Amino acid sequence: MELKILKNYDQSLQNWLQQKRIECGLNVKRIPFNLCSDWKFVDGVLEHSTKRFFSIKGFRVESNLPHLRYHEQPIIDQPEIGILGFLIAKKESTWHWLIQAKVEPGNVLKVQAAPTVQATKSNYEMVHKGLPTPFLEYFLDSGKSGFNLDIDVEQSEQGDRFLNKYNRNCTAIMSNIDEIFEYTIYKWFSADIVRAALLHDFMINTDARSVIFCSDWYKLVQDGETPFCKWNKSNGFGKKLYQSYNNHSSVYFIEEILEKIEMKRRSVEFITETIPLHQLKSWRTTKDRIESSDPDAPFFVQQYLVSVKNREVENWCQPLLETSREVQIVLICCEISGILHFYFRFAPEQGFKNKVQLAPSYISDPSHMCVEWCKTALRDNSTIQHANVYQSDEGGRFMHSIAGYGIYEADPKWADVHDTNGIWLTLNQLHTLRSYKGYLTNEARSLLSILLAWA
Repeated sequence: MELKILKNYDQSLQNWLQQKRIECGLNVKRIPFNLCSDWKFVDGVLEHSTKRFFSIKGFRVESNLPHLRYHEQPIIDQPEIGILGFLIAKKESTWHWLIQAKVEPGNVLKVQAAPTVQATKSNYEMVHKGLPTPFLEYFLDSGKSGFNLDIDVEQSEQGDRFLNKYNRNCTAIMSNIDEIFEYTIYKWFSADIVRAALLHDFMINTDARSVIFCSDWYKLVQDGETPFCKWNKSNGFGKKLYQSYNNHSSVYFIEEILEKIEMKRRSVEFITETIPLHQLKSWRTTKDRIESSDPDAPFFVQQYLVSVKNREVENWCQPLLETSREVQIVLICCEISGILHFYFRFAPEQGFKNKVQLAPSYISDPSHMCVEWCKTALRDNSTIQHANVYQSDEGGRFMHSIAGYGIYEADPKWADVHDTNGIWLTLNQLHTLRSYKGYLTNEARSLLSILLAWA
């Protein structure tokens, strides 16, 4: 019943995005590598002619982990720290978020709701010789009058496909909502509309979800309200979230959580190096793609020609990581001593410089470590599904990388607080960790954003 109530909302954002999908003129076409003059193989690296944006390199890792004992793959090397930033303003007692209708070549449905600014350093420095990035000054010029930077924290991209990639997750508070001229692809939406959209498929992109999770959650509710307070007098999942957010009792103190993560990081041994793509033993480069001989490989690299309206540049070509399989990504929760806790795996990923971050309970892709009891718990008849949302992750680098993000509540019998593969955290503790760099994976932040629909 709660989920039905949350999904019955003002559809203005959905309708606006649908109109932008019709107008965007996106055309994406697979092409051979030699038909893209801006991208070339140089010393075994697929790179842009400017040596900016990003590159595709060969990557080798040896470790003391069974699934990464000896592993090779192409990886995205994008050392620049990008900006993911929302402008937020209050009108009367309601917070509003300035949404960008962002078109990306790899997006399912072409256009999704994105942060006000979603730009790599190469983009906002106009290496592409195109148009400037609107509203960039609000996240670069801290001395600009009429606003203040509310949240600014670096967070990681997917550690199985990016090499130590971070973006700034920011929100800037405007003093006057009327100061912003609404461009064609920018529009203000109230916090309640943004919250409800978090439960809809292919509507809020992964970057927006990350920023929303990292934001001040009070900016997602009416001024003067506390997040999740509307469920205080109910008896459903919302009430459990309210208690988990407001209760300070938990299995571990935050200092103990940080120490457990550091212990895991110290226990993982990674020897990594970038190598020429042609030296990858189980991969080959054809005229069309970079592909693996392993049928279970999670992706291949394909070159695309892109044309679109309402971008800084309307025509370009680029490589994208493409996959044909759909992944299920699940966060399991259950009550421990009457308080809802969420189970996160200690996840070593080859692209993380800090080796280990907290990841969702279960990811169906075989390249991720699996905690066996999680699969069993998901099949248990007593387990309740609270939400399942589909999204295409990182449409600027991946082609239709579809994941179903699910929130499941399991019977308390599954809550082994001594489990060394992961850790149980309350919503209050997750709220604290949102402002820490490099502790929650991109997938974890996307999942946690779904819970904020109840805020």
